[in-house]
Amino acid sequence: MAQSAISLYEGLFLLNQQAAGADFSACIEDLRQILERAKAEVIVMKKWSERKLAYEVKGQKRGSFVLVYFRAGHDQIAQIDRDCNLSDLVLRNLILKADHIGEIELEVINKDADNLGVEANLRSSLSSRVPAAEVGATGETATATAEA
Repeated sequence: MAQSAISLYEGLFLLNQQAAGADFSACIEDLRQILERAKAEVIVMKKWSERKLAYEVKGQKRGSFVLVYFRAGHDQIAQIDRDCNLSDLVLRNLILKADHIGEIELEVINKDADNLGVEANLRSSLSSRVPAAEVGATGETATATAEA
């Protein structure tokens, strides 16, 4: 079987807000494992934002977006997409070829991406101090359970 050429890709992953709020570092590690199983080389992984979604996605009203730049073969993208669809953590994903991004731009993006590890450590230290019942409690969760 012919080996496909390695290209640079840009992936935007929408993560389950409840899982990301409870243990953000574990969510990042799960996403990293999805990419490693497909033998993708992660170059930059950074948190893009946390937002209220325009519409419910798999029953979720909020989500955390993570932007990832990685190198992989064309054949590996289908495996990443399949693993994301099977994951309870990843609500949606979009992977595009990033030929328009040069090495200098990747270095600039990489300098800004260092906050992901810091935020994951900060969230895990905060969640260890706050009782588990309070971490996931939001007005939306209470409303959703009241309606159900």
